[in-house]
Amino acid sequence: MNNEYYDLQSIKGISIADYLHARGIQPVKQYGSYALYNAPYREDYNASLKVDLARNLWYDFGLGKGGSIIDLVMLLQR
Repeated sequence: MNNEYYDLQSIKGISIADYLHARGIQPVKQYGSYALYNAPYREDYNASLKVDLARNLWYDFGLGKGGSIIDLVMLLQR
């Protein structure tokens, strides 16, 4: 069995946009440094999930929450 361990900074370095793409979630709109998505964890018709591509952070304007990829994965796994 191959056990791989990742440190926190390595995990936070995983691109949120790439992670969402791998899950089949595409942006509704994309701009230079950020992309807007419909939040996949709730009904969202306004593309209120913003992903800052340069800083690799997200913010959901509908929930008033955001953070790193770790926070997003935890929210998606609920």
